[in-house]
Amino acid sequence: MKKYELITETLRDMTPDPETFKDTVYPAEEVELDQEVLQSLKDDPNYKAPNKQKKAVVLEKIFTDYAEQDDWFGEEALYADDPDWRAFLTVPASEIDDAFQHIDMIATISNEVTNHEVIPFAIDLTYDNRARKLDGKFGWKHAYGKTDLAPKEVSEFGQIPTEQPGHTPHTQSMERLPRAWRKGLRIPGFASAKYFEDTNSVWDPVLPKGRIEVMPRFIVGFNPEIAQILANGLPNRYETVMKYGQKAYDRREQEYNFAKAGAKWCTLFELSEQATDIKKYLGNLSDKKVEAVSPDELHTAKTQINALSQYFDNAVVVAKKAAEHDALEQEAIAYAEQDRVCRDILRQSEWTYGKNRCRARAVAARKHRGHQAG
Repeated sequence: MKKYELITETLRDMTPDPETFKDTVYPAEEVELDQEVLQSLKDDPNYKAPNKQKKAVVLEKIFTDYAEQDDWFGEEALYADDPDWRAFLTVPASEIDDAFQHIDMIATISNEVTNHEVIPFAIDLTYDNRARKLDGKFGWKHAYGKTDLAPKEVSEFGQIPTEQPGHTPHTQSMERLPRAWRKGLRIPGFASAKYFEDTNSVWDPVLPKGRIEVMPRFIVGFNPEIAQILANGLPNRYETVMKYGQKAYDRREQEYNFAKAGAKWCTLFELSEQATDIKKYLGNLSDKKVEAVSPDELHTAKTQINALSQYFDNAVVVAKKAAEHDALEQEAIAYAEQDRVCRDILRQSEWTYGKNRCRARAVAARKHRGHQAG
């Protein structure tokens, strides 16, 4: 079996199946409505299915394998003495959550930084650094479920318009529900998942099977050339040395190790910076916005992002200390600071979450001038 097909099959096996949620987590009719809306979306000739391109599939598998197995977040050094520590792990998002919540996977952590509460966070992987693409990814606003205003006979993800004369079913475009029909913070930086299942351990799941209402959402990516090197993996040492010589194998190994280190540093910088940006963003929400959202959801969001910001900052500190006398790691740090995808992700994060801070300062300044004038 080709490597790409093997990766695809592995991810498929780990991906939650909505069919298993019928009459156990949700009524069967509700799941079927969600599946019908998903199919309507996929029938749209302009729809591009998430994760169908080889590069995207490879990127997801790489992140899952290396971030967990190579301890990118320095958990062994930071939390190994904690008897209640649960290591970072990831689960692919269901196809429905991928399509409608724009997330590729859900990660979880639990350690002293989180007060031993399991904190989930969503990851949207990309290798596309086009400004319009990144603007859309970062601009996606948190929403989930349905309010009492929504009809019972429609899916929370959208509705299929009633067939009109002269139209066939698959020319009908799926319509999103009106904002007033959905719950949520309605701000960027957060996501929800309806079909979460810990497929790593169904007997002792890190979180219950079902909905995660609120969790931070991060964009992660790096140059696709790095992803391809990692996807190809290391060649067989004996065969390569016999055919091309030891120097050829050494070059491949060095290239592979550098790609792995570069991917790690891109990820660390992106997660740490985005967590800081989102944390500041939440701290500067306008009074109007705060009044418009659920206090419990906002409290959960702040608790989650505060813990994750500390967690990612700790990871960067530990990784930099370990890299002090490692030439390859130092070179990888320098590379990550210039990686075009990483650079543009950080720039978009600052722009997306900085807008709100600028507005908050402007509002505060106007209030201050008003008080002085009074």
